[in-house]
Amino acid sequence: MTLGERIDLAREALAQGLAPLPIVLSALEIPRATWYYYRKQKVEADRKREEEDLRLKRAIEEVLLEHPEYGYRRIGQELRRRGLPSTTNASTASYRTSTSP
Repeated sequence: MTLGERIDLAREALAQGLAPLPIVLSALEIPRATWYYYRKQKVEADRKREEEDLRLKRAIEEVLLEHPEYGYRRIGQELRRRGLPSTTNASTASYRTSTSP
């Protein structure tokens, strides 16, 4: 079992309240420092992803204000022209959330 799998298993065990943290970590042979390091990395990665999503959503809304007739493909092209890395899936998802009532 990889370290990532053990950490996921520890998260599940703690969420279910099966045992306190020190017991879970020792049973899964996860060093305490590693546990906290992974937790911090996940929080930072989630925050960075949310910031990027918000930036992409704002850019999509800006394109839609300038060109309300654009669909998701043209929005994606416009975002790439503006230098924003966007995949069709990301722009479609953000397009749906920005145009929904």
